[in-house]
Amino acid sequence: MSQFVIKKLPPRLPKTDVDALVEICVKAFVTPEIYDLTGGDDSLRGLHFRSLIGAANVGGGEIWGAVEVATGKVVSLALCVPPGKRLNKTPEEREQGMNELMARLSPKAKDWREKIMAGQMFPFFDEALGVKKTWAISLVATDPDYQNRGLASQVIRTMLAKYKGTGDLVALSCTTELLVCCPFSQP
Repeated sequence: MSQFVIKKLPPRLPKTDVDALVEICVKAFVTPEIYDLTGGDDSLRGLHFRSLIGAANVGGGEIWGAVEVATGKVVSLALCVPPGKRLNKTPEEREQGMNELMARLSPKAKDWREKIMAGQMFPFFDEALGVKKTWAISLVATDPDYQNRGLASQVIRTMLAKYKGTGDLVALSCTTELLVCCPFSQP
């Protein structure tokens, strides 16, 4: 049986490592909700995930992973944005995929992202959660070949242990309530 280590991945991973993380997400997210984020264009799923992972990788957030000891392969990941930050705010972060994604979205999808997601949802979250005191776990994915082993739960619990005692909140963002199936308080 495989052994795994849970750890924060170093910033500025090489492109091949980012590509591998994006591939995990593409394989793991096949729910209809992900299509809403790409305006129904399935060809943009990878670019959507690249825009998040890439922005975190260059300084917008933290990427944590379950790494298979024998191979060094990341098989599960979680992306977390620190208090007071929002992904894709800097030009360098946006260059990792968001600029291309926005250019390729349909006008209707672009309008939804700008007016509803950025214009209404993000301000609501900021007000409701207090963005200056909240870590936002905004992406969690496990390679389907490694699912049902508790790896994502272990990653999240490890992250929570790091943030515990800081006085900060931790928010887990999910696409459906069915994805929130495990309480992440202390085991």
